[in-house]
Amino acid sequence: MSQTSSSIQQTISRHLLQYYAPKRKALSSRFPIFKKPIIGTRRFIQNTKNRLDKTIARQKSNTFFECVVARHQSVLLRKLGDSDIRLQQQKITNLRIAAMHLNGLIIHPGQVFSLWNTVGKPCKRRGFVPGMLLANGKVVEGVGGGLCQMSNLLHWLFLHVPVTVEERYHHSMDVFPDSGRILPFGSGATILYNFVDLKIKNVSPYPLQLKVWLTKTHLKAQIVSL
Repeated sequence: MSQTSSSIQQTISRHLLQYYAPKRKALSSRFPIFKKPIIGTRRFIQNTKNRLDKTIARQKSNTFFECVVARHQSVLLRKLGDSDIRLQQQKITNLRIAAMHLNGLIIHPGQVFSLWNTVGKPCKRRGFVPGMLLANGKVVEGVGGGLCQMSNLLHWLFLHVPVTVEERYHHSMDVFPDSGRILPFGSGATILYNFVDLKIKNVSPYPLQLKVWLTKTHLKAQIVSL
């Protein structure tokens, strides 16, 4: 290995170390008692920003445009290491609720799509159930778990239409490398209500509309237009 290649590799390793083991810990990590109020405050601020943001897409229609611009689907149930199949089955309920809110949304030229602004808070009161979540590199159970499958699918679709990605966070690790994935790991989009979002801006001269539904075996989605 050349000296230049070695230097580059050392630099990358140093950055990765800083990413996975940052020197400065978050206040909520150092003082767990402040975790809920800090998160609650951040969520309130973000919700207020979204409500005041006139560029965010909000219009829905039961009538769909005819031109299919992009389409994709993902399997609802698959082998994911030693994970509890019950959480995968309950995940389908969460995906079905999210699909109901996303289906028919129109993103006009210049407008921004926000997944969380469209889907809303995943809580028991709204019908969401415990599913599989990834927290601190571990699989845990949490209300609304499994919605990352929706964000992954939508992000992949948006990569094939004329939009710009305003906000997107990649998964920090692959906990299920043997899951028979078709799409590359780096194409995913992790989400956490409501300050880890998936946002895109329609930069085309045409409106884009989401068409999202579930079959017995798959989560399916299309982006349609005029």
